[in-house]
Parts: sequence; C-alpha cells; structure tokens
Amino acid sequence: MNKKIIYIILIIVLMVAIVSSGIFFYNKYRLNKKNAIQNDAGNPTNAEFQVITLPSEPVTPPQWYATDKDGDGLTDDEETKLGTDKWEPDSDFDEISDKLEIEKYKTDPLNPDTDGDSYRDGLEIVNGFDPLKK
Repeated sequence: MNKKIIYIILIIVLMVAIVSSGIFFYNKYRLNKKNAIQNDAGNPTNAEFQVITLPSEPVTPPQWYATDKDGDGLTDDEETKLGTDKWEPDSDFDEISDKLEIEKYKTDPLNPDTDGDSYRDGLEIVNGFDPLKK
C-alpha cells in the first residue's frame, strides 16, 4: 500500500478517536453537572428527607404590623390619606418604597414615572438621574 494512504487512514482513525473521546467526556461531565444541579436545587436524596413540624402555638405578627401592613414605614392611616396601597410597600411598582418617594425623593408614590419621560423613577435614581426633571 502506498504510504500516503496509510497516513490518511491513520489520521482519520486518530480524528475519530479524539472526537468520540471528547463526546464521551462531555456527556459524562454534563450528566455529573446535571445531577449536582438537581441536588442543589432542592431535590432531596433519600438521606435528606426530614419531617417538618409546625409550631404548637399560633405565630403572632410583629407589633408594627398592627399599624403598617406592608412594612414600608408609612402607617395604614397615612397610606389611606395618601391613596397608596397599605398592602404594597411600593404602590406604583417603580422600585422605590412609598415612604422614600414621599420623604426623600419627593416623587409621586402613585405614578411610576413622576416626570413623564418614560423612565421609571427607580431606574432614574439608580442611574444617577433626577426623577423630577425630564
């Protein structure tokens, strides 16, 4: 046989061996990673099952809950006067609590874009812009 043909066959065999071993180790790595992710994601193994017991007495809410249902620092009465949601700490969902909007930034807690420039107040503050100026 010609030496060139032998070299070509040898190169092809080596390439097939390298590719197949790469596929083998990739699949092995992927399977190990998948199992690790499943275990980390809270899929318990048999040894990790445990019994959860509930407290025998009812849990009492914190004292502030009686006057501030959403925990934003404004009392329920203040929120009623302002028209904000006493169950939601950020009534307009602009990433700024109602109390911070009123006391610190002077923005409208019921309008996510106080200055009307199409950028939410929280986004403007995080990026160093004034949410009161266009």
